[in-house]
Amino acid sequence: MRVFYDSTQLVHWEGTITGIPRVMNELGKRFHDDSFIETVFVSWVKAKHSLIHVDYVQSIEHRGAGIRYLHDGENDEIVAEQSRKTFSSMNVVGENVAQKTLIQKVAKKGVSGIKRVHPRVGNKVERVLQERRAADYKIAEPQAGDVVFIGWGEWWDDGFIYYLQQQAKKGVKIVQIIHDLLPLSDPQFSGHSTVSLGRYCEAILPICELVLCVSEYTKNDTITWLKSKKLHVPEVVFFRLGDDFSSKKATKPAFTAAQAKHIRPDEFVLSVGTLEARKNFVQFYYAYKLAKSRGIDLPTLVHVGKRGWKTENIYDIVSDDPQVADKIFLMGGVSDEELTWYYANCKYLAHPSFCEGWGLQIAESAMNGKPVIASSTSSMPEVIGDRAMYVNPYSSDELLTALQQMNSQKVYDAQKKKVASYKPTSWDTSYTQIKDYMKSMLTEKEK
Repeated sequence: MRVFYDSTQLVHWEGTITGIPRVMNELGKRFHDDSFIETVFVSWVKAKHSLIHVDYVQSIEHRGAGIRYLHDGENDEIVAEQSRKTFSSMNVVGENVAQKTLIQKVAKKGVSGIKRVHPRVGNKVERVLQERRAADYKIAEPQAGDVVFIGWGEWWDDGFIYYLQQQAKKGVKIVQIIHDLLPLSDPQFSGHSTVSLGRYCEAILPICELVLCVSEYTKNDTITWLKSKKLHVPEVVFFRLGDDFSSKKATKPAFTAAQAKHIRPDEFVLSVGTLEARKNFVQFYYAYKLAKSRGIDLPTLVHVGKRGWKTENIYDIVSDDPQVADKIFLMGGVSDEELTWYYANCKYLAHPSFCEGWGLQIAESAMNGKPVIASSTSSMPEVIGDRAMYVNPYSSDELLTALQQMNSQKVYDAQKKKVASYKPTSWDTSYTQIKDYMKSMLTEKEK
C-alpha cells in the first residue's frame, strides 16, 4: 500500500497544535513509523496546482520557520543560496540608491530583515523566493491503486477539488476524514464556510473510496446529507479518535489578584473551547443570571479558549456585567501546560455546546478523573457514555439544575466514581482501525 498523506494544514499550522491538526499529527506519526506502509508526505501548493513532497519530520519540528519541501535536482541549501543572490540583484523600482543599498545588505539576513526595512519590498522579495523555490519542487505523482489520504483538505480551493477529481479518474483512491458537517447541517453557527464546504463535499465525497467519520453522529450526518443531495454514497465508516495525548507538565497560569481570589483549585467549573456561537457559552450566562436572581450560589466558572466568531456581543455583556464579575472568567487562549493545570485543578467540566462532531473536551476531563456536564445532542453522548450528566443545551433551567446538583457532595462523588472507570482510547488503536479499513477497501477492490 502506498499512501500519499496530505499534511497541508498541519505543516502550515503555527503555534500549539490543537483541534484537527492535532489529529493529523497523531495519525501522521503512525503512518510515518509503519514499516508495512509506504507513506509519502505531501502538501498542497496552489501555485503548482499539485501536491508536493515534504520532509514531514523537519516540517513538523520547524513549524513557523518554513515548510521543508523536497526538490528535484537541488537541495534546499543550494536553492536558498540562489535565492539570496536573487534578492541582492533585484531591481527595486522607485527606490533611491541609499535605500537599495540598505535593502541589499539586509537581504543577506533573509526576508524578515527586508520586511522590517521596507514591508512592500519585503513582500515582493518573498514572492520571488516562493516562485524560485517552487520551480523545482518534487511533484507527487500518485498512480492507479495508490491512496491519497486527506485528514482535512483544502475545501475552499477549486484547484484542489479539480486535482482530486483528476486523480480519481486515474484510479487513485481518495480516503477522506470528515470531522463534522456542521457548517452544512447547522449553518447558523458557521455560515462563513457553508458554500465552499458544500461544494467540496458534493464534488469529492461521492468519488471517495472510503470516508472516515470521527463519530457515529457524523457518519449518519454524512450519509443523510449525501442522500438528500441524491449523490452516490461511498463506504462511510466510524473510527474512534484517540484521546491519550501525551500529558504536558502542568503550569499554573499567571493570574491577576482578582482572578487568583476566585480561581482556586478544586473549586471552579471549567469550560474549554473556542468562544463561538456553536459552543453555547451564552447558556452559562443565563444560568448564572438565573442563579443570582434566585439566590443560588454557584462555583466560579472559568472559560478557556480564544475568541471566535459571532460572539462579540455576549463577550462584552459577560465581561461588563457586575453581577457575574466575580463568577465568570474568560481566560482566552492558553498554553498546553496551562490547560493541563486547568483540567487537573477544576472541580468538573461543563460543556453545553449545541453540536459537536466529536467532543474531545469531554474525554480530556474524564481522563483527568473530573466529572462532566454535557449536552445530550449530536455526538457528545458517544464520548464517555453514561458516565456524564446530560442537559438540553436549549434550556438554561436544565443547566442550572445540573450545576446545582453538582453542588451536592453526594451527587458529585457519584459522578466522580462513574468517570473514574473511563479508559481512554489510544492513538495506536485509532490508527489500527483506519489501517484495517483501508486494507479491507483494497481487498474488496481486488475482488
